[in-house]
Amino acid sequence: MNQIIQILMLIFIGGTIGWTTNKLAIKMLFRPIKPINFFFTFQGVLPKRKDAMAKSIAETIQREFINEEEIIAKLVSGVDLDFIKDKLKRKLVVKFKEILPPMLLAMFGDKMNDLVAKFIDQEGEALFFEMIDSLKGKGFENLDIAAIVKEKIDLLDFIEFENLVYDVTKKELKHIEYVGLVIGLLIGVFQSVIILLT
Repeated sequence: MNQIIQILMLIFIGGTIGWTTNKLAIKMLFRPIKPINFFFTFQGVLPKRKDAMAKSIAETIQREFINEEEIIAKLVSGVDLDFIKDKLKRKLVVKFKEILPPMLLAMFGDKMNDLVAKFIDQEGEALFFEMIDSLKGKGFENLDIAAIVKEKIDLLDFIEFENLVYDVTKKELKHIEYVGLVIGLLIGVFQSVIILLT
C-alpha cells in the first residue's frame, strides 16, 4: 500500500513540476517588466525585446501582408469607372466655364458639354489608370507601412502589448503548459517503474 502511495505521489509530483515549470517559463516571457538587478540583470523576454519585436512585426506585415501595390489594387478594384467619368465630366465643364474667357464660351455654346463628354468617354479610363500608375511611382513613395505599424505598437504600454501577444498565442501557450504536465506525469511513471523494478 505504501508503495502504491509512493508511486502515485511520484506521478503527481512529476506532473505538478512539469506543469509549474512550463507555466513559470511562459510567465517569464512577460515578467518582470522592468529590469531587476540581482547579481545579473533579469527582465522578461518580451519587455526586454519589445522594440526589436515591434520592428520585426512591422517589417513582416509590410513584406508579407500589406504593401503599396496591394493597397492600390484594392482601391482600384472597387471603383465604379462610369461614376468617376460622370463626376469628371461635370467638374471639367464647371472649371472650363470658370477659366475660359466669355467670348470663347460663347463660341462653344452648348457644345462644350458634348465635347467634354466625348473626350472623357474616349480618354477617361486611360487617364484614370495613368493617374493610378503615377500614384504607384510617386504618391506612395513616402508611405512606410512598417514605420506606421511600429509607431502604433510603440504607443502601446507593455500591459497592452502583453495582452495583444497573449491573445494571439493563447492556445499555443496553454498547449505548452499541458505538454509540461504530460511530460512531468510520464517522468513520474518512469520513476515509478524504476522503483518497482528495484
